[in-house]
Amino acid sequence: MHRHKHYLQLSTIAIVLLMGYTGYSMVLPILTPLLISTDTLLDPSVKESTRFILVGLLIACFPLGQLIGSPILGKLSDRLGRRNILIYTLFPVIPTYLLGGLAITYKLPYLLFISRFLTGLFEGNVVIATASMADISETNSEKTFNFGWVITFSNLGWMVGPFIGAAVINSDIVSWFNFATPFWLASFISFITLVLVMLFFLETLPDISKGTLSKKLQGAPTPQLLHIFIGATFFYLSFTAFFSFLPLLLIKRFYFSPSVVALFEGYTAIPFCFAPLFYRSISARLSNKRTTQLAGVFLALSIVFVLISNSNFNLLFSLIPPSFFIAVGTTYAAILVSDSVSPEDQGVALGLNQSCIVLSEAVSAIICGVIANISYFSPILFSALFATLCALWLLFLKSPRQEA
Repeated sequence: MHRHKHYLQLSTIAIVLLMGYTGYSMVLPILTPLLISTDTLLDPSVKESTRFILVGLLIACFPLGQLIGSPILGKLSDRLGRRNILIYTLFPVIPTYLLGGLAITYKLPYLLFISRFLTGLFEGNVVIATASMADISETNSEKTFNFGWVITFSNLGWMVGPFIGAAVINSDIVSWFNFATPFWLASFISFITLVLVMLFFLETLPDISKGTLSKKLQGAPTPQLLHIFIGATFFYLSFTAFFSFLPLLLIKRFYFSPSVVALFEGYTAIPFCFAPLFYRSISARLSNKRTTQLAGVFLALSIVFVLISNSNFNLLFSLIPPSFFIAVGTTYAAILVSDSVSPEDQGVALGLNQSCIVLSEAVSAIICGVIANISYFSPILFSALFATLCALWLLFLKSPRQEA
């Protein structure tokens, strides 16, 4: 019975992540062409340099919302329960996607910015699902396995979404398909996710705490945890810059259409689905710290190969390694965070970890939106630099015994 309940939890969390990320990723790849193209949302008189900056700001709106919402949602889920907070946050996500569709339909750019910020504010799926995985993980091996599948199903949704998005903006398939259609569909998917959570998601906290958080995170984080957060943020800056501005590289160097860009974005998520198959073998040979370090080193090297790709054929092969090492790095960085706090603080700690991710996404989007005016491949160089910094920073991470 216990094993049956465990698998039910895993399946439900996986579906929640899959549905949530499918809705999110359908929209993300169209944001760049939506502002770069002169015949969509912005007035044709807007300069290209201004459009690059606006792309960065628009991409940053969602993570800025998450930056505010994630630690709050994580903390609330520690006290009020994972299921309750997940339900409360899914309700407002439905109209925020609808707002984005209306913004495109009526060509109201400011409304699209508001929509992206509000959607990010209430999207707590990853924090709560990851905390739930920690709740039901009884051993370190099980935690690595479960966290790996958090990343896998998140990125399976990331892979499926762009393919769907590419189809539903194509008016050759259905005459009324346009750039607003992914927002309508994302709203519907959020509604289905809400129904599934209400029907099948079981509370993973054994006892919903009525007290305050443990003293460990009530004050400042421990030096070890702070060191992990900084190193993880360097890695997150790398992968968010890479994925956010890969569409710009595809448009400027390879002259891909918006639909093809969306397909390539989906293609890059394929390695995420296979990465967990290697986690048990990796964990048997390397520590979590060493794995995260090596992920940073190999991510930087693999990004160089993307930059030197000069044909569609080479591009297809060069995009596989970065995605694989991003999957490994994000998984093991989250495990480093989780292992550094008590079971009672998983929600708030992983919420802070998610804040590091979304802060990185916002910062990298704004900075790369500016440096893209220097060269369209500057954001990809930025990505390689911070992957290297992550590996170097973690060299100085003390083990729990050393800190004690």
